[in-house]
Amino acid sequence: MCILQGDPLFVVEMNDTFLEIIGKPREAFDVMPYWEVNAESSAIYEPITKQVLAIGSTYYANEHEIILIRNGEPQTVHINFVYEPLKDADGKPFALMIVAIDITTQVLARKKIEESEKHFRSLADIVPAKISNALPSGEVTFFNQQWLDYSGMNFEDLRDFGYHQMMHTEEIPEFQQRLGEAAAKGTALEMEMRFKDINGDYRWHLNIASPIMDSQGQITMWVGCTTDIERMKEEELRKNDFIGMVSHELKTPLTSLNAFLQILQRKARTTDDSPSLGVLDRSLSQVKKMTTMINGFLNVSRLEAGKIHIDKSHFEMGELMKEIEEEYRIMISTHQINFSIKGEQQINADRDKISQVINNLISNAVKYSPNGSTVMIDSEIIGKEIIVRVKDSGMGINAEDQPKLFNRYYRVESKQTKTIAGFGIGLYLCAEIIYRHGGKIGVESQIGQGSKFWFSIPL
Repeated sequence: MCILQGDPLFVVEMNDTFLEIIGKPREAFDVMPYWEVNAESSAIYEPITKQVLAIGSTYYANEHEIILIRNGEPQTVHINFVYEPLKDADGKPFALMIVAIDITTQVLARKKIEESEKHFRSLADIVPAKISNALPSGEVTFFNQQWLDYSGMNFEDLRDFGYHQMMHTEEIPEFQQRLGEAAAKGTALEMEMRFKDINGDYRWHLNIASPIMDSQGQITMWVGCTTDIERMKEEELRKNDFIGMVSHELKTPLTSLNAFLQILQRKARTTDDSPSLGVLDRSLSQVKKMTTMINGFLNVSRLEAGKIHIDKSHFEMGELMKEIEEEYRIMISTHQINFSIKGEQQINADRDKISQVINNLISNAVKYSPNGSTVMIDSEIIGKEIIVRVKDSGMGINAEDQPKLFNRYYRVESKQTKTIAGFGIGLYLCAEIIYRHGGKIGVESQIGQGSKFWFSIPL
């Protein structure tokens, strides 16, 4: 703080902090007018003091940059200051009070942050991916240049238009559901989805939304990374078409081979040819495995070509469970299969597809648990959805593998699984069927303590 009075202005009072800001010795102000001591800044600020004293109005300046001579050296300083007129009883200014705060440290820190942010934005604009930031409320605070170029909009228009408006309507429900689950768990969402470009065409993207957490574990921001994979999807479609064509062609000779083996099997039984019967039984078992694999590849290619549709109808889940139970009593002698159905469960879903999911989960439970163990299957209605669970007492699954189990072609690599056949198709198909019902699918497991696979679908 400094108080000036007179013409020319002399210092009446000045505290040590003010002297530190301007970098002048107190003795200099005892013999010289204020603006002679501060000659380097008088050209800019002396007219302001004259104006304040002339009209009696206060003058404010925020983050003002000034070069002061401190210890004989010029130094850039940032100051917030006020020139306040002191008035007599008649309201006439007779002196001037200056209140100044040196905010150089704060301004430099802020500029450093702004420079860092500018650097981040430059990097975000250079990378080929579309980068965005959003608050937990969903309000988008940043789109990089890739997003703006792709949409043909500026930031304000794209923000107001709405991120969801660019998504394909078929994927929005699943995206919202999975984003809600990711927010609840504090995990990233990864999903393939389509976004509309500047021409109104939809292109496939890999969309990853990662949460940024504070020290209390609360989400403060979402960072989105959206990468164009249209070309990869086209290549994938061609690959799936090829797999589908080859698989379809393989089914014909395999069906014939299966028929011939069954004829030979019946003849061996008739003639009581035990050695041949054993060989034929093993051959038919291998043909069945091959048929299952081919059907799996066909289902994947049909699914990704959009040729698998959900045909919903009303049916009783208990009846479906009883049918599956009777089949497994005939098919499986190595494990105990126990079913538990709680109450009447009338649902609206694709009966065949739900049967496929349950059968796949039971088959996996049998495959990955020891002979003689029990597999438990139960279903119940909770709220407005039905939940089905399949629990085994097998080898269990590592926590790091669990989120990837429902990815296409993913298999857990371990000593125990090396001898178990499979291509990582079954759980992927199960997940896709459940997602197309608007449902959820998951797993709970610990190594050595078995696994519990579950899914839920709306009633």
